[in-house]
Amino acid sequence: MKFNPIPVLVGIATLSMFSNAIASDAQSTLPNTNQNTSANTYYSGYWQPQARINPIDPIQVLVVNQTNFPLNFGLTTNQLQVIQPSSNSTLSTNTLPANLFIYPTVPQVSLKYTLSAVDNLITIAVEQTSSATSGNQSIWIGQTGGVYVQ
Repeated sequence: MKFNPIPVLVGIATLSMFSNAIASDAQSTLPNTNQNTSANTYYSGYWQPQARINPIDPIQVLVVNQTNFPLNFGLTTNQLQVIQPSSNSTLSTNTLPANLFIYPTVPQVSLKYTLSAVDNLITIAVEQTSSATSGNQSIWIGQTGGVYVQ
């Protein structure tokens, strides 16, 4: 049996990317929660936060459906909810890290997320995009307050 080094090298490269992203998030400082905390910091690395929140305070997430079809959404620890077209819904969490999934109820659709954060309210505007690539993405909120689209 021959040893194939390619899977090992791919695994090492993947771990390296994620460890750099986590290190970047860990180096950040807590923002003043009375101001807009859209990501205005940059650390070298592949994975950059789209917004920042104060991880000590409770977090609310407002999902705004700007599409013409319903969206499923929810934290990985909760049951999925449905947002009708041109509607919005809010959920709360005190637990970090948190993963939020938002995906269309219709097949072969690409979504674009626009994030902002003010006073620990993360607003995610979701719209359909003409991108040829469909697929599900998630929003990850790190333990130190970085908010990422992954």
